Amino acid sequence: MVASGRGQRRHSLMKRIALVILTLIACVGVNLGTASAFNDADVQKLEKTTRCPQCNLSGADLSNVTLLAADLAGADLSGADLSGADLSGVNLSGANLTKANLSGADLSHANLSSTNLSSTNLSGARMAHARLTHVNLTHVNLSGADLSSATLLSANLSGADLSSANLSNANLSGATLVFADLSAATWTDGSLCTQGSVGQCRK
Repeated sequence: MVASGRGQRRHSLMKRIALVILTLIACVGVNLGTASAFNDADVQKLEKTTRCPQCNLSGADLSNVTLLAADLAGADLSGADLSGADLSGVNLSGANLTKANLSGADLSHANLSSTNLSSTNLSGARMAHARLTHVNLTHVNLSGADLSSATLLSANLSGADLSSANLSNANLSGATLVFADLSAATWTDGSLCTQGSVGQCRK
């Protein structure tokens, strides 16, 4: 009976050890997958053809690239580094750009309709004449960005940092600006907004 009891305890201990090992292997696999989330084939396709709709480019380093009028509709670019990139005329409609770095990027005339830009860094970005209809821009850093003549119909700019941004002739019909920082932002009529005084910035 004693030997049988020891055997059972040993079997139980071995099962626990095996379970711990399997758990560690699973965790390592998840971390590795996260570290290389983007698809290398998609990156190469984008570089060669500038057409990669629905591609997985999450976390990719695309800083300072030139992708004039590229097609990235519906692509996953969450967490990607696009700082300083030339994306003028690019189609990013329906793309996921959450937590991406687009600081200093050129997005003039770009199509960003229905794009998720939540928590994205767009400080100093050039976005003149860009289409941003129905875009999620909550808590986005747009400080010093050029949004002149941009279309922001029904865009959600709640909590966004628009300090010193250029909003001259921008269309903000139906846009939400709750808790947005508009300090020193240039509005449609060329006047300067003061913090929290959205009404004074309109024509």
